[in-house]
Amino acid sequence: MTDELLRNELCSICSPENVASSLIVRLAYSRDASSYSMVPRAIVRPDTLKHIIQLFDWSVKRKIALTFRAAGTSLSGQSVGDGIIIEIARKWREFEVLDNGLRIRAQPGIIAGRLNAILKPYSRKLGPDPASVNTCTIGGILANNSSGMCCGVQENSYHTVESLAFLLPDGTFVNTANNDADDRLQKDNPLLYEGIALLRQEILSDSSLCELIRRKYQIKNTIGYSLNAFLDAEKPTDILAKLFIGSEGTLGFIAEATFRTIADKQFKSTAMLYFADVPAACRAIVPLQKARATAIELMDRSALRSVEDATDSPATIRSLPKTAAALLIEFQANTKDELDYLEKQGKTAFALFNTLHPVSFTRDVKEQNALWKIRKGMLPTIGATRNSGTGLINEDIAFPIEKLADAVSDLQIIFQRFGYEQAIIFGHAKDGNLHFVLTQKFDTDEDIAKFDALMQEVASLVIDKYGGSFKAEHGTGRNAAPFVEKEWGAKLYEIMKRLKSLIDPHNILNPGIILNDDPKAHVRFVKTYPKVDPLVDKCIECGFCELHCPSRDLTLTPRHRIIIQREISAAIANGDRQKASELEQDFLYAGIETCATDGMCGVACPVGIDTGEYIKKLRQKSHSAMSHKSADFIARNFGLALRFVRLGISLGHAQAKILGNKSVISLTKKLKILHKSIPQWNSSLTSAPKQRYLEYNNAEVVYFPSCIGRMLGKNVEGELQEIVLQLCNRAGITVKLPHEAFSLCCGLPFSSKGYDEASKIAKINMENAVERWTNGGKIPIILDANSCSHSLKNYDFSQKYKMYDVIELAANALMPRLNPVKLPKKVALHPTCSAIRSGIANYFEIIAKACAEEVFMPISTGCCGFAGDRGFIAPELPESATLDEAHDVRMAECSNGYSGNITCEIAMSEATGIQYRSILYLLEEATRDTNLHSP
Repeated sequence: MTDELLRNELCSICSPENVASSLIVRLAYSRDASSYSMVPRAIVRPDTLKHIIQLFDWSVKRKIALTFRAAGTSLSGQSVGDGIIIEIARKWREFEVLDNGLRIRAQPGIIAGRLNAILKPYSRKLGPDPASVNTCTIGGILANNSSGMCCGVQENSYHTVESLAFLLPDGTFVNTANNDADDRLQKDNPLLYEGIALLRQEILSDSSLCELIRRKYQIKNTIGYSLNAFLDAEKPTDILAKLFIGSEGTLGFIAEATFRTIADKQFKSTAMLYFADVPAACRAIVPLQKARATAIELMDRSALRSVEDATDSPATIRSLPKTAAALLIEFQANTKDELDYLEKQGKTAFALFNTLHPVSFTRDVKEQNALWKIRKGMLPTIGATRNSGTGLINEDIAFPIEKLADAVSDLQIIFQRFGYEQAIIFGHAKDGNLHFVLTQKFDTDEDIAKFDALMQEVASLVIDKYGGSFKAEHGTGRNAAPFVEKEWGAKLYEIMKRLKSLIDPHNILNPGIILNDDPKAHVRFVKTYPKVDPLVDKCIECGFCELHCPSRDLTLTPRHRIIIQREISAAIANGDRQKASELEQDFLYAGIETCATDGMCGVACPVGIDTGEYIKKLRQKSHSAMSHKSADFIARNFGLALRFVRLGISLGHAQAKILGNKSVISLTKKLKILHKSIPQWNSSLTSAPKQRYLEYNNAEVVYFPSCIGRMLGKNVEGELQEIVLQLCNRAGITVKLPHEAFSLCCGLPFSSKGYDEASKIAKINMENAVERWTNGGKIPIILDANSCSHSLKNYDFSQKYKMYDVIELAANALMPRLNPVKLPKKVALHPTCSAIRSGIANYFEIIAKACAEEVFMPISTGCCGFAGDRGFIAPELPESATLDEAHDVRMAECSNGYSGNITCEIAMSEATGIQYRSILYLLEEATRDTNLHSP
């Protein structure tokens, strides 16, 4: 079947904009967070169940497999395939809170962490708490039967799902929330109904099988299908629903799930316990379990060594003996009295064993976060320090608690024997669940053989010697599929195969996942990691960055951008210049032009990669020598350039008054066809303010208005500069606004476009001016745009000067003097990316709560995608980036919106239909009629 015919047929099922078949997109989706890579033939994003039914039928007809993919954070290769990828993360995001938060209904595409944020006001949360909770979706959590640090085997996906709605490959739709669901299934699909009943009867008739299943699920176990479903449910519909959990997209499509939520306990007490060795640490687990510890995290000495040099790690870790181990424990309670009791129980438990250092609990949130950072910092540390060209393997297994100490010792011996010197062991000791992390290359046959031998030996250790689970919480996937029969035995493995054949007789759904007769399936389709650039070579392709990327629903994510650059590098190395050229051409728009370079991906990245910095480097390389010279000229003559821009904006507004905004927008759209760099007019575009200068010898602060404020700082509510001056005047603060400020720039507009030399020129000019304005750093300087203040604060010379964002000044110096009143408004906030990165985002809420009766902070707040002038050049970027947040704001029915960057305010105004302004406008209004400043 030709690629063109395939695309045409898929487009006849789903609209063309929901079908992607270009090489760049197919390669972007060829890899997930696992060690595997398979290039799909297309990516389809269906809107409705009807589309999915049609895709099922098409798949059977064309004999092309389907693989469901959500966030792609799976660690075992479940979300890659060489057929059609059905991506649900861009759609299927609806939810409904039920019974005051006791239950929540959700579609599979919504991020799990978002549901937890939605449930927070009810003091409830989801039971499963995987490390990827803020990135993975409900669909992935269900498909993998995810658990995590605290939920154990009682509050995982399997046990907290109340009802499930799912679609079978033959088109049968089942919703177990309906009272007649079982009767409907028996009527609509009698062969399946009877087949499930017969499988259950076969298992129940064999006591040895029942005993094996019960024993296996006493600890975490996600290898194979959820066979406990046949023991825990009677009706075939209920059995099917439980089988779907952990089925990794091999049985059908999960359309909706209703979860029973659990209490989000607000009172916590945390401690780190250090032991002489792993056996000593393991002996403490049962007493701590009995004391009702919510979390018990084990770390061996290698794991502790990986973080001991971190700046905020206690010196205690560095002094530990080479055999030492640690337990991080936490008690959680609904009340302070309950926590007091639990802490007392914990101290009683401590008396039963010896620790290397005295144990002390902490309830201080900062101290607790520091302790958890030690535990969570291990994976990033190994990832960041591994050699370029190697991948990061994160595997998980589980053992009966009483065998955990010996199992850890045996694992350590295996790693030493195979030469995995960096391997670390840590995990959820309360459940006997261990993770081991190691670095691995797959470049040669020897590399692959080494990994194969390791997995074979670990499987024998876990299954044969200790009767544990070869997969505890990461799902079966490709790398455990060859070991399912070893784990469950021939009889139950055969039952699993019959189950798959009964539901998916044509094997169209994720073939090779869970069930795979190829004993070497776990070492086929393995990734290589071609070197690209030191800025991104440490990427482990986990996908944690994607939620924060404004282009995630438009073009590529940071992970995708790195994957494509690796593919280009590999193509060049292999002499395939045609492939490299095609990818490079498509990457110009998908990878470079639509990247906001906002830096938020670096905040979320476990190994600290700011993909935007790499994109800036690519932009720099793509510019001609003439472009660099032009940028240098503008940097040296910034005042002149600014005048031309102000003039252009004024002419645009004049045209808009005559022709109307729609006509000017239409005209600029047409002009963009001639040259993509022509900015598109925006109906929320503000005007250039008057130039204003204030020179005082005795000024208390120096005010440097941002260049964007000097271009667009005027709106219907007044000029931003005037608002700043008014507030300072009311507070009795004398402000200096230098005449020279009009001709300067912090350099950010140049650096974001890859004009490093121009940025350096602007930076030097700025430094010289700041030296003069502040009398060598004696007077503070304030800036009225979050992006500019963040940029300047990160320059080398910034430590010499006192630099503050104006919202810092407003919260800390202005509000205490101005006594704001609460206005009868419901206002929405949009903290900017720069404010979040600078650690000042909390000031938005502090100011707003002092000035408005009701403050709404959207759960879906993220980068607006405007990115300086990027929103004028590629307006589709902010339009896509703001969809979820704008929806939340509209549903909240807010009267006004507030932010900290003019371009962000333009983006949010366009997206929501309400006016967004600087938070200073709200403060000015709330202090307009209050008393003068305090003496």
